[in-house]
Parts: sequence; C-alpha cells; structure tokens
Amino acid sequence: MKKVILILLTGFVQLAAQAQDMREVFIDMPDSLQALLTRNNRMDMLDFLDSKMEAKVTNRLEGETVMDTLTADYLKITLTKNTVLEMKLIERGEEKVIAVLHTTAGPVKDSFLQFYTADWKEAENLMEMPLFSAFERKDRGKLTEEQIQLLEGLADMQLTEMKLSPEDQILRCQLSLDILNKEDREKAAGLVKEVEVELK
Repeated sequence: MKKVILILLTGFVQLAAQAQDMREVFIDMPDSLQALLTRNNRMDMLDFLDSKMEAKVTNRLEGETVMDTLTADYLKITLTKNTVLEMKLIERGEEKVIAVLHTTAGPVKDSFLQFYTADWKEAENLMEMPLFSAFERKDRGKLTEEQIQLLEGLADMQLTEMKLSPEDQILRCQLSLDILNKEDREKAAGLVKEVEVELK
C-alpha cells in the first residue's frame, strides 16, 4: 500500500512540474542561479505587472532591474544596463525544459545558455553551438584575402549574441561584430548572417 501511495505522489509531483508556467518557474528559480534578485524581488515584479505598473525593482546591488516581457512560456528581464536574462519553457515530448540565457555587454555582447529540468536540476544540453562556418554568407573561395582575414579574426574570438523567442522554440544566434573597429564592422556585416537553431 505504501508503495502505491509513493508512486501516486511521485506522479502528482511530476504532473505539477510539467504543468508549471513561466510565473511559477521564475518564482521558484534558485537564488544560486540568479543572485541579483531575491524571491521577494521576483514576486514583486509579478505583482507590479498584474497591477499594470512597470515591473521594476531594486536588486541586491541597489541597481534597477526591469521585467520587459512575460508570457506563459517566456520572460525577458533587463537585470542591469549591461545584462539581460531570458528564460523559455521548451516542450520536449511530455516534459518541459527551462532554457536560461544570460547576455552581457562588456561592451561586446556575448551569451551563455543553460538548460534545467522543471524542478531546477541541470538538464541535458538541447543544442550544439553552430560552427563558425554556419555564420558565413559565402564560400571562402569567393572572398578576397582581406575578407578572409577579417573572418578569421572573428573566428578567433567567436563571441555570439543569442536570443530566445516568445513565439517559438527557435534560438537566434549572431556574431558580435562590436569587437571590430567601425570600418571593419561595416565590412564584416555583409560577410556573416544570423543562424537559427531549433531547441527540441
């Protein structure tokens, strides 16, 4: 009898975890994964949003943090003037995986993506970062030596800005060209393209 009850309780817990929406996920996010915001901060932001007010709070560093977007499966928060947090609930069969994306601009934008289960345990990576060649618009055989050198300079660093989507499970990736001077940035803009990766 005890075994049956345990199995039922386990099933209920799993169903509850799968039924979570982004509000619950955000509130339950461990402080260790986002030390800038307390649980009270997170709850206040949601309360402000429900009251049709700007979802702005004072974070632990006495700076301003603003929730920009919240849907049932996506949120975007400007943590600081140089840091953005995005989260997305990814459907994977009957389970949901939480994608957590941090993008910093210091001053060049670079993103770091992690995946968690619905109860905030580390999950299997849902993707492999695109190879540098995937960002290139043209075959190198059609480029000048100067253009090839420009691409090779970018490849040495390959700082990548990523964005999650409120509408779908596509991760959009683009190379951060701000690492280049203005002249080279203008030249490189026509050599590279955005790459889309489906998270599944």
